[in-house]
Amino acid sequence: MFDDNSYYSFKVFELLLTEPDLKDWINNNPVMCTSDFLTSFIISLGPFLKDHYLSPQMINNALNYLNLVRFNDDEVVEKIDDVSKNKRIELINSIIRILNSQNCSNYLEFYRSENYKRTSNRKFLTTFDNTIILSTEKELLESIKYDIFVLITHSNQISDKKFKQDILPIILSDLKYFKTINCILDEYPNQFLNPIFKERYNTVINSFLKNKTNLLGHKIVSSYNRKVANKIKI
Repeated sequence: MFDDNSYYSFKVFELLLTEPDLKDWINNNPVMCTSDFLTSFIISLGPFLKDHYLSPQMINNALNYLNLVRFNDDEVVEKIDDVSKNKRIELINSIIRILNSQNCSNYLEFYRSENYKRTSNRKFLTTFDNTIILSTEKELLESIKYDIFVLITHSNQISDKKFKQDILPIILSDLKYFKTINCILDEYPNQFLNPIFKERYNTVINSFLKNKTNLLGHKIVSSYNRKVANKIKI
């Protein structure tokens, strides 16, 4: 289903559903305002639309993104896009209509499965109390948008020096990293066959394991490392 590039794109599209403020992304990545990108975005929404997985918050985030694109006056966009601004606005309007037509009837099932994917905690599959699932919304959306952070920082977009000096301390401050690792193992385990990704992952793991002061954290890291090794044979 995926290769490295398509998986990266998939995670960018998930970011649009989970991040409420994309101004910096839009400013730094004018391609996100092009008709090709918008068309790919609506295609990526296909499974969410079919299964009614979009939540009110996810729809609101997507609409915020579309509004940023609509009112973006970056001249670079005009140079790299093959269609006129009016055509892009027509496309944006069509996506907005599709999003506004969603009834959000099944998003808790999406939250349920995503929570399980990221934690392996079976309570998310067995509980009948939807308030428990809904209470995870903020943390879950933060976890989903963290995926693209991991993919970017585990690629050649970030130098080794910057990764070790700036990124590694951020990752080591929060075990959220391992929810993303769980997710990648489920969705696209071949990501670990990418040499740079594998090397950065090993650097993170070794740094975590050097910390002997947090025994619980040490056990969690060790168990995840075994899980990756068993699945990927690295």
